[in-house]
Amino acid sequence: MTTRLNIGCGAVWQPDWINLDIQPSVPSVRQWDATQGLPCGDGEVDVCYASHVVEHLHPADAEGLLRQCHRVLKDRGIVRIVVPDLEAIAREYVSALDRVDRGDAQAACDHKWIVMELLDQMVRTRSGGEMLRYLTSGTIPNEAFVKSRIGSDAEDMMKHGPAASDPSLPVVQRGLVRRLRDALSQSGSITRVARYAREEFAVLLCGALLGRHGSEAIREALFRTSGECHRWMYDRVSLKRLLEQSGFSKIRVCTAFESQIEGFASYGLDVVKGRIRKPDSLFMEGMKQRSSA
Repeated sequence: MTTRLNIGCGAVWQPDWINLDIQPSVPSVRQWDATQGLPCGDGEVDVCYASHVVEHLHPADAEGLLRQCHRVLKDRGIVRIVVPDLEAIAREYVSALDRVDRGDAQAACDHKWIVMELLDQMVRTRSGGEMLRYLTSGTIPNEAFVKSRIGSDAEDMMKHGPAASDPSLPVVQRGLVRRLRDALSQSGSITRVARYAREEFAVLLCGALLGRHGSEAIREALFRTSGECHRWMYDRVSLKRLLEQSGFSKIRVCTAFESQIEGFASYGLDVVKGRIRKPDSLFMEGMKQRSSA
């Protein structure tokens, strides 16, 4: 029997895989915090896959997760890691700067976006950050460029338009309503509602004791530990180093369309209907071998 792990799957789960996420979107996904190890024995797994997960972890926790992947994989098992590509973003940023200098009328908008893409997910203090504000503004002069960068994620957010930020509600109420609504729509809803209620109570208590800045500080702290923010970024050199440090060998950069994993294309994880799901990504695979343990 072939065992495959989809770690931090979000809404992209596969019925033939073991799907893990800290906040499951459907009952088919098992609730699991990847920083606490993996729920498998040594050498039980054929494939470990994690897309846009390790950048959300501190570097030490990212190495810990990959060491766990190495532990649970069988000999010659494959790990496939997908992350935002720091090198590609940096090259696009420099290209946009050069085009601005040459007087390219479109370049200013592309420059604005690529700076957000580079920084916003690391520094944001509210869900969606400046990227969501931009994508739901109703006017996106460089829509084709943005879609070429983040693919279906951009299309999904654009569909909601300006209403996505729900401006009719006060900020505190809007946050609570959104969080409770999200909790009720997911599995384990009673536990989630209780946790979110506790967090909102903490925000209100800090506001009463420390004023507006106190409530803003605790809300930001809760958000920045929610798992949405990026903690680090990787390029082909640093991700290879991380995999090597975690015990893997035969490491190689792949495209979204190629893999050493048998039948990988049929699962629709990186490519959906011929389109790359996250075009801004770096795709890398490594192998567990007894000699590298």
